[in-house]
Amino acid sequence: MKVLFICYAVGSEKNDKERLVNPSGNKYQLNLIECLNDKLSRNLDIISIPGNPYFPLSSHFYIPGAVVSIVPGVLARSIGFINLPVLKNLLQSVAVFMYTFKWLVVNRREAQRIILTFNSNVNTVLPSILLRLFCRVKIISYVTDPPYFLEKSKNTYDVLKRIYLDISKVLMRNVDGMVVISKHIVDVFKITAPYLVVDNGYSENVYADIDVMVKDKTIKNKIVMFAGSLSVHNGIVELVEAFNLLSAENIELWIYGEAELKDYVIDSAQRNPKIKYMGVLGSKKILEVYSCADLLINTRNPYREVSDCTFPSKMTEYLVSGTPVLTTRLKCYGPEYDELFYFIDDFTSNGISQKILEILMLPAEEICLRKKTVIKFMLDNKTWSRQIDKVIDFLAIV
Repeated sequence: MKVLFICYAVGSEKNDKERLVNPSGNKYQLNLIECLNDKLSRNLDIISIPGNPYFPLSSHFYIPGAVVSIVPGVLARSIGFINLPVLKNLLQSVAVFMYTFKWLVVNRREAQRIILTFNSNVNTVLPSILLRLFCRVKIISYVTDPPYFLEKSKNTYDVLKRIYLDISKVLMRNVDGMVVISKHIVDVFKITAPYLVVDNGYSENVYADIDVMVKDKTIKNKIVMFAGSLSVHNGIVELVEAFNLLSAENIELWIYGEAELKDYVIDSAQRNPKIKYMGVLGSKKILEVYSCADLLINTRNPYREVSDCTFPSKMTEYLVSGTPVLTTRLKCYGPEYDELFYFIDDFTSNGISQKILEILMLPAEEICLRKKTVIKFMLDNKTWSRQIDKVIDFLAIV
């Protein structure tokens, strides 16, 4: 089996400097690439599409093609294009078509050839479908951010964007199989092709290298910690208001992240000493500080349909830390998570504050038992190595 992975991944150091790709999405792709390479080795080839913003938002009018190292020891063909609206997408599609055709020719004697696209975007899936008309190849889309999610972003007023998204939805129904981050994607988009659900994973190597931080003994208060995008759909307003309602003086909320509500969080922290804005940490450092908290919290709005089709990447990191995790009840969670999370069933500021108090009052014995259960489950089921084993088995049978 030969696999061509068409993605948008950027080396982690480059992305930290230039923020070409959403950090959580990029990390997801890098983990996929590293584990696919471990399992498939020479049977894996990669095309990467740079995520530079259009010129002049980006200073680069032309993005040159190159062979780049995305993760140590793994090379990818990064395609080049003129970085102007519309023309960028057209040239990316043409380049993907040409490089994929060349790959198919080189591997024409292989019994099984698979094109694996990250998400179901026009510039990756359409060229693949056109090539399938006259080449023997299977197309699998690995969807973590479906077109519905993009359509609900701030750019939906743009007519060209809407057309692009509508085409993406059609393409989703014309692939040979899908790996999805949430089963709800299959239901919403009426997918009839075979599918596999893989929500997220974690790298044992990364966690072996981190230094677990111990809570400073001078901090007597209980620490509730949120890390992620400070956006409306993540329930930041409800979370902050929950702490404004808390009468207990021995509980602090530590917030890490940035986005459109950053100024709101900073202003709230100045008004309420129980709320502390902690800024932004690198991906490794944030893993270390999770162990300092008494409770990790996710307040993503459960009533937004985007929440049903996307899996919060931080939830895997939360669980692996062993710290208790409190979250809103999202449809993207499979039944296996019922015994791992504590759930917020009343998505109001008052409901959140009451649930925080309830969890922080649980006996230490229960917390310790839950921690053992969670860590064993994650080790047995959610390492990237185990997740990619499922993906490769799925690719082999589609």
